[in-house]
Formats: sequence, structure tokens, C-alpha cells
Amino acid sequence: MKVPEANSGITSIADEFDALKRECLSADNVERLKNVGEMLFTKDDIYTVTDPLARLFRKLCVENNISEEYFNEKYRRYSINVLGKFPHNATNNRTNNVKMLKNSVKLTWRKFLEFTTLVLGLKINNLAVDVEDLEHKVKTYSSNANTIAKSLTEAMDDQEDEDTEA
Repeated sequence: MKVPEANSGITSIADEFDALKRECLSADNVERLKNVGEMLFTKDDIYTVTDPLARLFRKLCVENNISEEYFNEKYRRYSINVLGKFPHNATNNRTNNVKMLKNSVKLTWRKFLEFTTLVLGLKINNLAVDVEDLEHKVKTYSSNANTIAKSLTEAMDDQEDEDTEA
């Protein structure tokens, strides 16, 4: 039986396993975790909250097959690379965030953006909000550049019509 060298750089079996896991979870391999294990949210979870941002985030996770394992690894990398945390602190932080996401009925705009864009790496190209006024009329407001340009053009045309009538 071969005895390992005293200064091989690996202090325990756990360290060896962690090193192997990090090697296996290269950037290419992280995407493979999307369908591994329990999903972060199910379709039924979408409708258990009334907060629009929480519901939207859950829907994003369901439609993109985000598993807990995938989210945890993405958050670990975000914590270490962006937030500058030590790996141990990143592990505790990501566990707390998964619990918060699963148990919380509300999601702040800041957390929604952090989890969607910085952690999961999704890009928000458009944002639309349906707003109901006191007369129960619903109007959609969108951040889409084409929609904004169209709205501004319509507003300018309406203003010109009012000016010609006066």
C-alpha cells in the first residue's frame, strides 16, 4: 500500500473531494446542474404568492429549469467572484438565500435584479407593468424602446391635435 506524501497539499478526504468537485464544476459543467436534483420552484409555487416580483422570479426559475443545486453553485460563484466572500461564507450565504426565496412571499426589486441578472446571468430586455387606476382601467407601461417611442409619438400627436383645436 502506497502512503501519501506528508506535504501533498491535500489535508483530508473532504479537501480532496472539494477539489475534485470544483474541477468538475467548471463554467461549462454548471449548466448541467439545471435539471439535477430538486427544482428551486414548481409550477404550483408560482401561484402561492401574490407579490408580482416573487411570482415573476418563480416563473423565471420554473421556465428555465433552475434547480436548487444550480442556483447554489451560481450563487457560490457570484459570492466569491463578485462579492469577494470567502468560500465558507459564500456557502452559508447561499443557503440562507435559498431558504429566504422559498419561504418569502415578497421579493424586493433589488433582490429580484440581483438573483436574475447577477446570479443567474439572465438579461432583462424588456419590463412591462400593468397598472390599474381608480376607475379600474388597466394600462400597460413597458421599458421596451419601441413601445416608449410609440407612446411618445402618440403623446406628441395628441398634443398637436390639442394645439390645433385651440
